[in-house]
Amino acid sequence: MSIRVAAFLGAAVVGFGSGVAVVVLHQSWVWLVLALVAAVAAMAALGPGSARVGFALAWALVVLRGALTRPEGDYLVPANTRGWTLLAASLALVLAAFATARQGGGADGVQGEQPTPT
Repeated sequence: MSIRVAAFLGAAVVGFGSGVAVVVLHQSWVWLVLALVAAVAAMAALGPGSARVGFALAWALVVLRGALTRPEGDYLVPANTRGWTLLAASLALVLAAFATARQGGGADGVQGEQPTPT
């Protein structure tokens, strides 16, 4: 397994866990703001590349799943101000992750061997 795949999967696990936490706690503005700040901080710490994309995708997929109808007919992410804020933030995280992903070497934020100029 390459380091990029490992970084993607590891960050996706963290994104999944924090996505579950934000879906459960988003009905309080304090917890919603704290979760959004934590997600932005995690994305900044991961650096551009596959790890950031994995985190953002997992986080957004959990939020999206929470916005879909449950078998009982209700939603985990309701259509109120906090719910729409959470959905918009999820979209912004995914767009930011893809917009900052670099092509080619170093795409996972891990520094590899750089070619030596001759």
